[in-house]
Amino acid sequence: MLRLFIAVELPPDLQRKLSSIKNEMKKVKEAKWVEPQNLHLTLKFLGNCSEEKVPIIIESVASSVKNAKPFAFKLNGLGCFPSNKRARVFWIGIKEGEEDLIKLQQFVEEALKPLGFKKEEKAFHAHVTLARLRRFQDMRLGIASIETEEFSTQFIQVKSITLFQSRLTPSGPVYSEIVKIPLKG
Repeated sequence: MLRLFIAVELPPDLQRKLSSIKNEMKKVKEAKWVEPQNLHLTLKFLGNCSEEKVPIIIESVASSVKNAKPFAFKLNGLGCFPSNKRARVFWIGIKEGEEDLIKLQQFVEEALKPLGFKKEEKAFHAHVTLARLRRFQDMRLGIASIETEEFSTQFIQVKSITLFQSRLTPSGPVYSEIVKIPLKG
């Protein structure tokens, strides 16, 4: 079985910049920060899948996004799930290009539905997870103290999406690219 997800990759220099937020959030306790090389924007988490299913997943997703045009988006704004007052997941959001990300996520959802993958019940909220908190924390003051302008000035080009394998290890997850699926539209 392979643990899989589909995501938009972030440029390595941006991954390093985003990981610097950790230094500004020293008051956050019991947090598992995402390693810089693992920062990405998830479109769909597939969970455990048989290796035999991988080619049909690739074919279906590639077919669904073949008319999607490359686009760009910008990051901006920090927030938490389920709320900034009772945070468990700390993220950076999207300033521009969210509509294109939502459309791309819907293409992926539609491609995977006939293969038995359940459609997400909650509305898609495009974001990059920065940390997972082991207990609920109030993040309102910490978030207010961080300026995200340096991240919002950079456009992130989306020319492909990537099918990743995630292997859980004692030191954290290790992500391996299985295939990049180009947007050709």
